[in-house]
Amino acid sequence: MRSIVAGLLLAACTPLVAGCGGSGGSSSSGPAATHGGTLTLLTATGVSDLDPGRATGPTATEVLGVVDRTLYAYAGGGAEPQPDVAAALPTVAPDRRSVTIRLRPDVKFAPPVSRRVVAGDVVYAITRALDPAAGNAVAARRFGALRGLAAFRAGDAKAISGLQAPDSHTLVLTLTRPVGDRLMPALTSLATSSVPPEFAGKFDRSSPSAYDRHQIATGPYMIPADRLGKLTGVDAAKRTLTLVRNPNWEASTDFRPAYVDVITVRTVRDTARATRRVATGQGLLGELPALVRSPDVHATAAAGGRDGWDLGAAWIDAS
Repeated sequence: MRSIVAGLLLAACTPLVAGCGGSGGSSSSGPAATHGGTLTLLTATGVSDLDPGRATGPTATEVLGVVDRTLYAYAGGGAEPQPDVAAALPTVAPDRRSVTIRLRPDVKFAPPVSRRVVAGDVVYAITRALDPAAGNAVAARRFGALRGLAAFRAGDAKAISGLQAPDSHTLVLTLTRPVGDRLMPALTSLATSSVPPEFAGKFDRSSPSAYDRHQIATGPYMIPADRLGKLTGVDAAKRTLTLVRNPNWEASTDFRPAYVDVITVRTVRDTARATRRVATGQGLLGELPALVRSPDVHATAAAGGRDGWDLGAAWIDAS
């Protein structure tokens, strides 16, 4: 996420409130991590789109990074991608013209879908991201070697022939060029975020799709929604977006610790005021996925105040 003040990442500890408790100790590596509390993230860019098939803006990409799990992701800030919804690294054929990916059997969609993710959901997600109606030029470029993509985008085919799910936990990508060993930028992109066709299909019939107002999470956080799946956690008037825990997320399936209970993303226009909010412990500037997976993302208030905190440690409680 683009910080309001370039390179600035500040942390501050506020008084203990309901849901933040704990008396975890501290160590030379910083305060002990605990679960609970609210993270308020300030951004100047706003959330441009909540549809993983279209989202390309910096804030939307960061937010969806903890809402929608992709096939592969960069765990813990590491340089090498790790399996996320995928069960293992992809198998590339000797001629590099096909890639086979096995999926985890234990990733679930948030309510109201509440079922396990299958390979057909990933096929549907990638297909809708590559539909010209999505306007996702980045996805079209990254998946450009898929067999049958040109015919699909020209309207001459209803599906992409090189994108197949031979069974519920296997995805096969067939390519027109020997580039199977160079597909990771595509496989870590939001375009691979699973989308349930039986739920999203009715929203995808409109142009543009209305799925961004009803999207279903697979990650540790979800945008609050009503019983029909319409998002209620977006407040345009207050320029805020709220994320809460996904009750169907299982920590054992994910590298994201997800310490905080609630994340509030607030778009600000007055950067001077935003800087004051950070300095007084009312907000945080930084990259959301990095903060959520950091062991210091929520340290107990009992661990002390601002003195001695390292830049990058990140515990904040909304005012």
